Amino acid sequence: MTHALLKGALPIYARMLAESCGVQVEFGHAIPETDGITIFLPDLPVDDPTSKALAFGMIMHEAGHVTETAFSVWPSNPVVDDMANRLEDIRMEGCQIRKYPGGRQRLSMMVDGLVSTGYFGSPSGEMTPNEAMAAFVLYRLRANVLGQKAVAQYADIAEEQCRKLLPEPAVTRLDVLMNEVISCRNTADVVTLATEIVKMLEEEQKKAEEEQNPSNQPEQGQPDQQDQSGSASGGAGNQQGDPSQQSGSNQPQQGQPGKQDQSGSAAGNATGQQGDPSTQNDPTQQQGAGAGSGAPDPTKKAENLKNILSGQDNKGMVDVGDLLKEALGQIGKQRHYESIKFPKSVKATKGDGHASEMLARVSAETRALRRRLSNEMEAVAQSHRRIGRTGTRLATNRLYRLETLNPRVFERVEQGIAVNTAVTILIDASGSMSSRIALAVDAALGLYAALDKLYGVSAAVATFPANVDGHEGVKVLADFNDTLRTCADCFTGVSAAGGTPMAEAMLWAGSNLVPRKEERKILFICTDGEPNNGERVKQMKQMLEEEGVEIMCLGIGHDAHDYFPDSRTIHSITEMPHAVFQMMQRKLLRHAA
Repeated sequence: MTHALLKGALPIYARMLAESCGVQVEFGHAIPETDGITIFLPDLPVDDPTSKALAFGMIMHEAGHVTETAFSVWPSNPVVDDMANRLEDIRMEGCQIRKYPGGRQRLSMMVDGLVSTGYFGSPSGEMTPNEAMAAFVLYRLRANVLGQKAVAQYADIAEEQCRKLLPEPAVTRLDVLMNEVISCRNTADVVTLATEIVKMLEEEQKKAEEEQNPSNQPEQGQPDQQDQSGSASGGAGNQQGDPSQQSGSNQPQQGQPGKQDQSGSAAGNATGQQGDPSTQNDPTQQQGAGAGSGAPDPTKKAENLKNILSGQDNKGMVDVGDLLKEALGQIGKQRHYESIKFPKSVKATKGDGHASEMLARVSAETRALRRRLSNEMEAVAQSHRRIGRTGTRLATNRLYRLETLNPRVFERVEQGIAVNTAVTILIDASGSMSSRIALAVDAALGLYAALDKLYGVSAAVATFPANVDGHEGVKVLADFNDTLRTCADCFTGVSAAGGTPMAEAMLWAGSNLVPRKEERKILFICTDGEPNNGERVKQMKQMLEEEGVEIMCLGIGHDAHDYFPDSRTIHSITEMPHAVFQMMQRKLLRHAA
């Protein structure tokens, strides 16, 4: 079953989410990136769950860094920087979860998407010690603190790898300290915690080195004791007893090491050496640190930790933000789908000042349409008194019915329906409309003027295509906050030219309608019914209708039923009021039935 958050056109919800998070989003960029204000994304499949999960996650993740992360206090020490980066992601995403409804689900789906695409994967035996530690911190905190259970199993595997590659006490203390991120209030607290963790690792590295110093080993003849990791000290190659006891045999000897450590590997066999103990301290004879070669001996564990702290092993896991960019970039490169690009918009400038002539030309039609719509809406909004068989209030003037055993004596008042509606009118101003553009603009202006005076109705008008920064976009003639008086002049001077990117214009209109609070959302299109890509138009129509947007079309001198079944055709402005009223009556008053 598709999750509710994954329904609908991606660009619409991406824009809604970005605006709620205080950033902007733009599609159509080859490389996903952000400048701290705008998140740039490639064109993506509009109805692909993985694309949506990753895009929504990137928006919330990057917006969280913009609003929550104080980069001014970021550490200069690269080791502390690396640890702080992992911890800050957890703290910041926790803030996003608390701040935004649905934040936990969106971020969990982001992780699910990274897992399904392979960017979050199971830790392998080829990991360096630093990669294993980074995976342990990343996966464990995401699973336990943020509730992202898709990586819980990976966290267990990463912890096992860490205990094979690093001193046991260091991993145990790391597990405790890193969970203190839940108490961090800001980035400075995270940096302080990261510094404490690195200091702890330095302490454990020194302890591990001291424990491998022969001067600290037991005297001859005394049984060896196991270290904190559960690995026998004899496995380090520094045992003072009989060398034959270090033959590499897996057979445990009485009173001597050979028991398995917590990773399940025999400590006395960790170096893979047999016979001569003098070869066990030779780095050229030791096997690699990867888990695939078996757990290293305590000396090697201490060396692994030293390499991490010195920066010699600086190969940690890639930043989550970079993983998201790479994943979305790869999806954007695939061309097995047809993307619908999100168009930019520009506000129209006032025309030649002849708006009064245009308004006079459509005034009769405007009044006729406004009067019919207003009368219908007022009738629906009125309260009605009903008498029925059940209720909590008696109608005293109907009690006489009881004498005839008529139970209809209860009064119920049915409240009228306030029809709050948002309407966007799109005018097709493509080249094919050149002989019909005047009629299209007059029809749109007359409809907008009629709606402008209706209580509870907000309307906006735009034309397409429009040249916006060299690309086909949308020109806004009237926004939802405008009035007829302030924007009438913008309707003058509209000309027809270019192609018909109708699906893109519908996407723009939907992105403005869907987030609005009005109960009804109507998209009204004035066109000759000749789009650039008819299949995209049908796809976008279906998506918008699934989001509650009702679509009507006024065919300008041409039938548009092929793409919009709910349409009427007009050949003159005098036909407009009746054609529009037939369609809008049912849309505006649907709840009245």
